[in-house]
Amino acid sequence: MNDMRSRTYEFERLFGLSILGLLFLAMSILAAIGCARTPVIETGLRGTRSDQDASGLPQLRDFPVPPKAKLKTEQTLILGHLETWTGRIVMRSKLSENDLCAFYQDRMPGFGWRMISATQARVSLMSFVREDRVATLRVEASRFSGCTITAIVSPRQGGVSSPESARISGSK
Repeated sequence: MNDMRSRTYEFERLFGLSILGLLFLAMSILAAIGCARTPVIETGLRGTRSDQDASGLPQLRDFPVPPKAKLKTEQTLILGHLETWTGRIVMRSKLSENDLCAFYQDRMPGFGWRMISATQARVSLMSFVREDRVATLRVEASRFSGCTITAIVSPRQGGVSSPESARISGSK
């Protein structure tokens, strides 16, 4: 036992790290490598302008973009591949809130999305499901003209196949 302590002390003296410190360092390196392997879609939209045309994004082939919408690149994050991407898209449109809600209610089914919830108010919210993904859209009118659209697309949690099968805890 004494020999083990002296070896541990010798290791700490030589490398300046305790065994726990070394384990922490190794786990940190593995976590960084894991994060580095997360595929990020290159939008090709670089520069100093924060609003750029959103219609030409090839990553959005499974998601409708309103005509002449401008992508807010500083607020947008797209991770993944083509039809399995996940992330947040923020766009500005000159369309009214009513027109944008009608646009998404009309166009999302053509891209394979099924509406599960919609609330139209000063800030409108719509939720859609598609295979193993969920999209939540927030449409908010700006003070002057047009609207900001925020779309959050994420993997769908397992276990709930439809809104009808979801139950609130304690309900019968």
